[in-house]
Amino acid sequence: MTLTDVLMYILPAFIVMMAMFIILKQFLDRDVTVRMTEAKRQQHKDTLPLRLQAYERLCVFLERISPPSLLPRVLNQAMSANRFRCELVSTINSEFEHNVSQQIYVTGDAWKSVRNAKEETIHLIHTAYDQLHPDATAIQLSAKIYEQISKTGTMPSETALAILRAEAAKLI
Repeated sequence: MTLTDVLMYILPAFIVMMAMFIILKQFLDRDVTVRMTEAKRQQHKDTLPLRLQAYERLCVFLERISPPSLLPRVLNQAMSANRFRCELVSTINSEFEHNVSQQIYVTGDAWKSVRNAKEETIHLIHTAYDQLHPDATAIQLSAKIYEQISKTGTMPSETALAILRAEAAKLI
């Protein structure tokens, strides 16, 4: 047997083996792709309710800290403006802490807008308080906050609510 005879038997076997290897690799790659797609689909199916619930809870949070909802809920007519301001800020921070875990289910932009709405609402309260005299009442602070909202024409939470609604709509 010469080298040519050996090559005549080995070369076709090698070519057939390589062809089988390529076909098998393509089959396995396709199978992995299908499995990955199915796993992503299942994960999306499992996390979608959690994500929608997070958007819902953050919308509720924003509604609860909006001045038309917050002020009547916290207002006690016997309070001083300073005490009322402290109660408002404390309520906002408490509501925020209760919902802080929702940030893992929403986008970074959505969470940033929620955080900004919280900070802007607190800033609005402090700004209104700073415009009052030291012995002002809670009613006067409440009126000043509403006055500032009417001047700007928007509430701090409106932008964040729009972002949350748009992102939640994309999920459905």
